[in-house]
Amino acid sequence: MNTDPINNNKSILIHIIVSIVVLGLPFLISNTENLTFSMVNFFMIPSLLILILFYSNYYLIIRKYLFPKKYAAFILSNVGLLLGCMFILNSNVYRDIRREHMQQEHIRILKELADDESKKAEYTYLKQRLSERKKERQHLGNGPRKYRHSNMKYMTGFILISVISILTSIGIRSSQHAFNESNKRKRLENEYLKSQNAFLSYQIQPHFFFNTLNSIHALIDISKDQAKQTLIDLSRLMRYVLNATEQDEVSLKKEMDFLKNYCDLMRLRISDEFDFKFEPAFIKPDQVIAPLLLIVLVENAFKHGVSGLDTDYIHISSYSDSKSFTFTVKNSKYDNEVQTSNDSSIGIENLRTRLQLMYPDNKHNLVIVDGKSDYSATLTLNS
Repeated sequence: MNTDPINNNKSILIHIIVSIVVLGLPFLISNTENLTFSMVNFFMIPSLLILILFYSNYYLIIRKYLFPKKYAAFILSNVGLLLGCMFILNSNVYRDIRREHMQQEHIRILKELADDESKKAEYTYLKQRLSERKKERQHLGNGPRKYRHSNMKYMTGFILISVISILTSIGIRSSQHAFNESNKRKRLENEYLKSQNAFLSYQIQPHFFFNTLNSIHALIDISKDQAKQTLIDLSRLMRYVLNATEQDEVSLKKEMDFLKNYCDLMRLRISDEFDFKFEPAFIKPDQVIAPLLLIVLVENAFKHGVSGLDTDYIHISSYSDSKSFTFTVKNSKYDNEVQTSNDSSIGIENLRTRLQLMYPDNKHNLVIVDGKSDYSATLTLNS
């Protein structure tokens, strides 16, 4: 349902204009110089009935019967309405209005012909025909055959216009219904995507938390003071994680700072001589990114790239311009990965899913090169 007051006001205004046009159109296309009460009734009554048919379908019958696919009830409702309208138009009251209107029209036409000398023959013929029709009506009494024939033609025309009115109502209402349903589906899809993205984001938290706790656990036997400070640093990172998962976008600079702090924690359990590079690009203050996208790649680098060998390395770099942001993680790879391979695979799959949700179509590109002794992942996000 459309709850926008501006659109609702526009819709009401359109309906008012359409109603005025429908009621006024017969007067615009007819000779209304000598407007009479019978003429007003002759035009207004069928116009009002057409509007009743249109709006009964527009506001009630289509929504109640057609959309729920209750076709029999829909047809019977319209047939009932149409029979009611025909009963009104076929009543003695409206017949008298029609007859009076036609008589006034004949008088007007005869007067116009009488005033024009060049149309005297037409005047004489029409006057004679009207006189003959009057005698026929008097001879046949009530319900003359020719009148019944004329009335049938009138009713046929009214039924045709009524069907067009009902079909127009169906067309307009169906278009609005389809548009509203499309918007509803899009809204539900967006809500689903947000909930799915939130779910995937929350899955990151325990992985991140346990990985960091392992680093702190390794420090306890080495330096309790350093372990205490690391716990404080961890609490700050966890606060960022909790806040970030509640948002659709975060500052790219804050996200890179978070990654740098995470790397500093992870490096506490490895040698100072470990080949580690973190080279972030220059980032504009207004650049944003979906939260916790990049941490998966960094976590995997520490899982794969740390084995205690002199050849171990982790190189993290990024590049940013006005149109895109590229993040690259390269690391060494060792063979003993039975326990970590499944976790890594799940993390990458979650990342791919989130990228499809947050950066669909051509807005992202993730390239992973899984070599024998090296592993690299490059993620490009396009604006």
